Amino acid sequence: MSRTLTEGGPEEAVAQIRGTGAWLFVPPDDCIGAAVHSFGDVDHKVTWVSQRILRPGDAALGIGANLGLVAIAMADAVGTRGHFEAFEPKPRFAELARRSAEPNRFDQLTLHEVALGRTNAGLTLDIPNENMGRASIGRSQGADEAIQVLQRHAGEVLEDLALGPIRLIKMDVEGYETEIIAGAEGYLRRNPPNEILFEINEYHGAFGEQELVIQLNALGYPFVEIPRCLWRMRLRPNDPASAGELLADDTLAVRLDAKGDAILAQTNAY
Repeated sequence: MSRTLTEGGPEEAVAQIRGTGAWLFVPPDDCIGAAVHSFGDVDHKVTWVSQRILRPGDAALGIGANLGLVAIAMADAVGTRGHFEAFEPKPRFAELARRSAEPNRFDQLTLHEVALGRTNAGLTLDIPNENMGRASIGRSQGADEAIQVLQRHAGEVLEDLALGPIRLIKMDVEGYETEIIAGAEGYLRRNPPNEILFEINEYHGAFGEQELVIQLNALGYPFVEIPRCLWRMRLRPNDPASAGELLADDTLAVRLDAKGDAILAQTNAY
């Protein structure tokens, strides 16, 4: 179910997110925007696991919110008693995500138009026009545009937010996740989230040899995979020795304690 927005003009449309009553402004000239406009989602396994983990009243973060698809779905899951903090440095996508919160009456969603990392700095964001969701810091190959964006120290930002217990952090920043974890390491050791959902789309060696995996493992997180699936979504144990085509792109780091075990069991329950 979708319709073109007359007030937004030909460059914007609005789509209903699959499985929710939430609406999302999208750019139909972008491949992700066009997919969401047509189908209501672009990667259902990510929205599925996020919605199964989150509960009303939870605090959660989306780092690399893109045009806001998963951010809006996660804000819907935490409800008006919860808090969802979204981070997106691309001005066009940040504005779409911010505007999408308004008709949904999602006062629980706050959009921060910044990147997160290990320093406070200005950085270059490289953007491919046909898939702006693949915009990246430090991966300029195939970029059509380069813009300057603001980066904030991840640990300082999390301290300033003072969210209390965080149930889920979702990261999708095209390989920049290691910089975010490096900046937030001290905070995460003191305030470990229950789960961290992330993507690795370029593997060099086995899963257990990836820098991000080593970082999160040192923080006390084991991992489960979110495999591609057309029908019955289900998490599966991760094999650290697996590599290449044997690996799923999306992984869930689960805190190694009773609460993490309970959330994992709940996520896979039917």
